Amino acid sequence: MEIGWALADRGQHERSARLLGAGIRFLENAGAELQATDLECEERTRALLGSKLDADLVQALFEEGRDTSLEEAVRDALSGSTGPAVVHPSESA
Repeated sequence: MEIGWALADRGQHERSARLLGAGIRFLENAGAELQATDLECEERTRALLGSKLDADLVQALFEEGRDTSLEEAVRDALSGSTGPAVVHPSESA
């Protein structure tokens, strides 16, 4: 869920809303109880998104994220990654 906040803070609002929905669905499916910090993160992210996007769009993107598979959500989360490149041994020279 924190990645949703980080993306919202960096102006990637649509990805943020989708990944927030995916993160909450993942926790629900795992049987995890949302902690106070999770709820606070969701509330802050939704507030930021609500100040930047139409509320109906935020909800639609959130629901889209909830309907996304874990694999798709991870791929979405990593698609804009600026972290270090990972080199697999089979790909090295």
